Amino acid sequence: MRILVTGAAGFVGASAVRRLVADGHTVGALVRPGSSRRRLDGVESITRIECDLADRAALGQALSAWKPQACIHLAWYAVPGKYLDDPENLDCLAVSLGLLDLLAQAGCRHVVMTGTCAEYDTDLGYLRESGPTRPATLYAAAKLSLGIIAAIRAGQLGMTLSWARLFYLYGPHEDERRMVPSLIKALLDRKPFKASSGRQVRDYLHVDDVASALTGLAPAALSMSAPATRCTCAT
Repeated sequence: MRILVTGAAGFVGASAVRRLVADGHTVGALVRPGSSRRRLDGVESITRIECDLADRAALGQALSAWKPQACIHLAWYAVPGKYLDDPENLDCLAVSLGLLDLLAQAGCRHVVMTGTCAEYDTDLGYLRESGPTRPATLYAAAKLSLGIIAAIRAGQLGMTLSWARLFYLYGPHEDERRMVPSLIKALLDRKPFKASSGRQVRDYLHVDDVASALTGLAPAALSMSAPATRCTCAT
């Protein structure tokens, strides 16, 4: 299957690319011009597509030329310590919706998009996939909005959509400013690690397990002759 991955050089994206290659898919790795490619080092047999999602004309040409059957959309602004309330989330929302139209024009049949556990109401004291949504940050609100709008728009365009809400992740090539690598580095350097009381409960998932789940959504959806719909899952 021809599967496009946006944000392919990112933490989750690179793992998804590796999983797709291992499963024998034809992979298009869309990366932003000038971004680091280190997470894709050693990955062969992929088509690297250099394009900014905000460049609609160039993106449309690239998609029309490559013609993906499915897309796993992972590109989003996610700088640790900055992304939660950064206005760039609104730009990500806009280009993600524009991407749907361009994918449909290129003949794409299924799109996997990722949300966040932050979409849920945190005041309940726990997070679970059946819980109510109540985003408290611009990042979470933009993600929730994308999931709702994209489900309707995908149906209008004749595509199917999977929406996966990602919970806490860890694994190789993670940004060292995030919690798990920061803790590991502090221990290796024999330095104190600044933390809270430690009474919170967090269920962390390995990035490769998440990538395996995401990469399984598109082939599974395309194997079924179902009308355009939305499938929501928590990973």
